[in-house]
Amino acid sequence: MLFLALCLLAWVLISQARRLAPPKKSTLLITAGLGAALGFGSVVPQMLLRTGKSAGPLAPLALEGAVRAAALACIAAPLLCFAAGRLCALCEKAAAPARPFPRLAFFAASLLVLYPAWKNRLVENGTLDYANQLGQVQGTVPLNDVHTLAHTFIIWLFRGNHSALVTGQFLALAALTCLFAAWLWRRGLPPFAVSAGLLAFMLNSTTLAMFQIGTKDPPYGLCMGLALYFMARFIANDLAWRWYHRLAFGVTLAGCGLLRYNGYAFVLVCLVWLAVMGFVRRRREGFSVVAAALATVLVFNFCAYNIAGAVKMPSGVSMQVPATGIVILLHDGVLTPEQEARARELMAVDCAVKAIDEFDIDHYNSTKRIWWHRDLLTYVPTASEEKFAPLLDQDIYLIDPLNNLFTLSLAENKAGIVALYLELFFQHPIACLRLIAENQTSAWGWSTENPMSHLFYLCLMLMGFAALGLRRLARTWPLMLPVLCNLGSVLIASATNEDRYLLPTYLLAVPSILFAVAAANDRCAAREKTIQAGSV
Repeated sequence: MLFLALCLLAWVLISQARRLAPPKKSTLLITAGLGAALGFGSVVPQMLLRTGKSAGPLAPLALEGAVRAAALACIAAPLLCFAAGRLCALCEKAAAPARPFPRLAFFAASLLVLYPAWKNRLVENGTLDYANQLGQVQGTVPLNDVHTLAHTFIIWLFRGNHSALVTGQFLALAALTCLFAAWLWRRGLPPFAVSAGLLAFMLNSTTLAMFQIGTKDPPYGLCMGLALYFMARFIANDLAWRWYHRLAFGVTLAGCGLLRYNGYAFVLVCLVWLAVMGFVRRRREGFSVVAAALATVLVFNFCAYNIAGAVKMPSGVSMQVPATGIVILLHDGVLTPEQEARARELMAVDCAVKAIDEFDIDHYNSTKRIWWHRDLLTYVPTASEEKFAPLLDQDIYLIDPLNNLFTLSLAENKAGIVALYLELFFQHPIACLRLIAENQTSAWGWSTENPMSHLFYLCLMLMGFAALGLRRLARTWPLMLPVLCNLGSVLIASATNEDRYLLPTYLLAVPSILFAVAAANDRCAAREKTIQAGSV
């Protein structure tokens, strides 16, 4: 993969080198400055961890951060600026394609890349989530929204066959890759750049590993990818936007929220952007997309709850960051007596403190011990937890996936929990940030075994957009929203450090850069509108 990346850069820099114009100084300075900030900022979480119980010298980390900053600013930034400039120039000057895009051949190439991962797929039901949803499909568990009903519906469509579901995911991923490649090729991007960017970077090992299991994340990632595609077409304004285009865009956006609850963060931001574009730029089709997305959510939820009879379960899953943060600070003796009393009033604290001291200390940090201990059938609430005891009287099939009394109690007083956590955050910012850093190593960690980490893709995307220049960036910045909104919602709402939550970054970071190159040029858009208007 790294070899292909180097080949891509070498091709961009060497091909027609005499015509290669140097990047603007302002673009180079902005990209280099951003690279330096990202390089040094990547070690700040490690510095935060060394301010706690595992305190240690910060000088080696500061030196490592300086080295990363210098590498990104002095090496990566110039290469990205030259590469982005070259690709934009080729995209603007490319003639209209003389022949149709070879969809079948590229689809076959995508399947060839995906085949090894598909061969090693998980054939049987592999996760607790899937087992619970399969029980709902088979009628052994009451239909409920502990896990997203949209994904439960997808499992029902495949009749609970896990292998068939995973196979469908891989075929959909190959089709999405082919769709991306077809539009980029029609917009004038060179075939080698498209193939390397999609087959090497988009279909990376981490993405393929996530598609081997039938969780809700692959369908969510596919919906985010399709939304990114429609956003690029909207920015480029090279689509006729007939009613079925608007409906497809709206349904895709709705799917992002229906398949993962944190996906609603991206949905809301995108809908606001479309509405603003409708008012400011007079892009009236944006209003149709907004209406289609809202209608899809309303119709699906009406059918699920009122017709299919799904049970709406109070869920505190979105509270795991503030709730576990409060309990750990209480366990460490940071809270005042008044704050401790408020915490015990808001949630079941004693069972969580007990989990910190007793549950699987060798394998999990404090947050995971709180969240993943399972004692619903054996735990006896303490006196301070008696008010939450009735929650244990619910149908055990419904509450078992929620793990414990602590999790159940969080749904009762969400506003109070957030208010207490914000108060503690401003009083003890270093301690709270340290907990967030400890629980999000998958987002900022850099492994020597797998250099293509989440941090690598995030830095590549941010610097790649900066390398386009301010004029192009002002036009195409919304294409970063799928990755950034997902990352923001994960940092705010998730504390279990699961790499699968970051799938949109692995899947869409590089395609978003290529889409920005393709969508930024009006000249290219005019040519596309002439030869391919109305095509998807």
